[in-house]
Amino acid sequence: MLDQRKRIIEFAMSQVGTCEDPKGSNKQKYGAYLDELPWYLRKNSSGKEYIHKVNGFNWCTSFVDASYIMTFSLQKAREMLYRPAMNDYGSVVKYAFGYFKSAGAGFTKDKYTPQPGDVIYFQNSEGLSHTGIVIDILNGKVRTVEGNTSSDGKTSWYVAQKVYDLKSSYIYGYGVPNYAEEGKEMKFTDLRVLKYVKGNVMKGDSVRMVQSVVKTDVDGSFGPATDKAVRSFQQAEKITVDGVVGPVTWERIWRKAE
Repeated sequence: MLDQRKRIIEFAMSQVGTCEDPKGSNKQKYGAYLDELPWYLRKNSSGKEYIHKVNGFNWCTSFVDASYIMTFSLQKAREMLYRPAMNDYGSVVKYAFGYFKSAGAGFTKDKYTPQPGDVIYFQNSEGLSHTGIVIDILNGKVRTVEGNTSSDGKTSWYVAQKVYDLKSSYIYGYGVPNYAEEGKEMKFTDLRVLKYVKGNVMKGDSVRMVQSVVKTDVDGSFGPATDKAVRSFQQAEKITVDGVVGPVTWERIWRKAE
């Protein structure tokens, strides 16, 4: 597991038991923290920027966002969560997922197998409704840490651990943060996109790395055999099967190569 995934999991776990103050108010330290940062920025009618205040409102997304900022930094959190500078509606669950989706890193549960450190999204009859951080996956279950909830489901005042069946109808999907190997500036979105192009075959060491992981002949040329092996790898990882080594496939390959 990448060190950055471990760090966000450790932080999330350390917050379990944190409670609203007072209970039932939706006021908590994560919203208070974000209200002091240029994170949820908007512009008024005259074009002046201001911070959209979120403390006192539903705070599941505030917990996730603050967790990334506190663990890494504001700028790193923007990169990891694919948030633009004018992140005005980011505290609304559907918009937070939308940023992942627009970056090609948001998936419905039938298209993706979650990994520890992913962001999980839930739904109700009205649409996307809740979010949290994936801690681990075991025996067909996904364990999470979420804000604005409780372990017994009777209140929504706490940061708590929860467990769900991976096929639960309550789960909508997952956002895959832009993690990088600790100590490097590399971002998966910055890596060369690899694919089979007939008549203009891609070559190089990056192709060799891919080939070594997807279990095909390592010759440094991205030909039909490599395309087939990448598709098999993607299918096994339950991510989009298109033969293209983009950010999500690169992250899976990077972890398998460790």
